[in-house]
Amino acid sequence: MNRIAAAVLLAALPAQAEVPGGHIHVGVGASVYKPLVSEQSFVWNPPGEPGQTPGTDLALSVELLFETAHAFAGISYEGGGLLSSQPSFVLASLRGGVIFGSGNVGPYVSVGAGRMSMSLFTPYDLGTMVDASGLALTAEAGVLLLRDRQFGRIAFALRLIAPQFGLKPPSWVTPGGANSEPIPMLLFSTRLLF
Repeated sequence: MNRIAAAVLLAALPAQAEVPGGHIHVGVGASVYKPLVSEQSFVWNPPGEPGQTPGTDLALSVELLFETAHAFAGISYEGGGLLSSQPSFVLASLRGGVIFGSGNVGPYVSVGAGRMSMSLFTPYDLGTMVDASGLALTAEAGVLLLRDRQFGRIAFALRLIAPQFGLKPPSWVTPGGANSEPIPMLLFSTRLLF
């Protein structure tokens, strides 16, 4: 009789996954981002032209993550510009990070790099689009929730994407050439990992 009662009690307890150790997760993410740029620029809002300063927009991502007890490595593919395309971007990146603690909630930091392409409408000639691509560096700080679950983990992060390239106005606007202007972005991201 005692064995039956013990078996019923054990079956009634929720199964706890080991706090990670060699788990691979696939996930999806959503971000709100704000370009960190000045109001005036020869690219997006030149003096005397009716331009539009890059503003807040949305991005979506897919994630692949390998997580151990105190570290992780991830691959992301992210696209932004869902609302206004000012700017729109695609970023394929790798990142590695450190997780502090081994409990159910784990703060973390990570850095990474990837290939980014970005496009933006300019006010010239009724909306000429300019684009550029190159290396982008990433940094993030966040918190992983529900780490005791193997599936259904959630991550919240504050992220910085720093393109190492810039956008230039159309070549016919500045015949002598113009400096390129990078558009770094600050993002607040939520990821759901399965």
